[in-house]
Amino acid sequence: MSSIKNWYFCLSQGTKNRHNHDWLTMAKVAVRSCKKYTTLQPNLLYTGTQDDVTEALEREGVNVIYHTSSLQNELYRKYKNNEIVYNIALGAFLRFEIPVITGDHYALYADTDIIFNSGLSFNSELNKINNFLAAPQMSQDDYDNDMKSGVLLMNLEHMRSIYFELIDFAKTEIKNNAGDILDQDILRLFFPRNKRSDLPAIYNWKPYWGFNLEAAIIHFHGPKPMHIKKILFSDGVIESIFEELYNRDKESARSKMKCNTCGPKGPEVEDGQQVPAVEHG
Repeated sequence: MSSIKNWYFCLSQGTKNRHNHDWLTMAKVAVRSCKKYTTLQPNLLYTGTQDDVTEALEREGVNVIYHTSSLQNELYRKYKNNEIVYNIALGAFLRFEIPVITGDHYALYADTDIIFNSGLSFNSELNKINNFLAAPQMSQDDYDNDMKSGVLLMNLEHMRSIYFELIDFAKTEIKNNAGDILDQDILRLFFPRNKRSDLPAIYNWKPYWGFNLEAAIIHFHGPKPMHIKKILFSDGVIESIFEELYNRDKESARSKMKCNTCGPKGPEVEDGQQVPAVEHG
């Protein structure tokens, strides 16, 4: 059976300066943890042109693939009066393109705001993949109703065979849905429970679930490290939902493995102990 060789993450140029996110720093942390703990090749699908983000990530060893979503026209018509959501959607829907930009059998998609930890191995999961494996979002065990698209272990051969069907379905839903609709909503609708498989929660572990040394991929869903910094140092106001998630497990959020919670010049914590900050410049 083929192994997984590539990790893909996706961004659009229009979100690179999104307020309170600092995608470039988070991407560098994710890439460096990938290179330290895995043999996966990092790949960035990027909607835009060469810029400081792509140049910096290429220096980190990332393969940058310039690509535009097949849904760009539909997304523009829907979100032309909301530039922020439009640019978020351009990046988010790029994960649908992975099956057609590579001939691999399997691939890992994971969001930019993650860190890889030791012990990452998907060997026991590969024979379980229908179209993809995904873990829950807010809950640790609600695979039926709470699927999260932030980490996907993808069977690309299966996904490739239904690519155009998925894109056509997405076009219709984007056009007809009155509210905002993004990639996760489409995947939940198009792939009912019997067409996707369960990814163990340790591969999409959230800091607000508590400290877990077995977590193989840690996903800063909700509050990002820069939000945690604002809370720790009372440095500005953040969204109430981010603060609520942080408060579920403050210690875990602060010291999640090797995450630099305070940016390039702040303290870093490792297994609950403060260590010198990693230079991310």
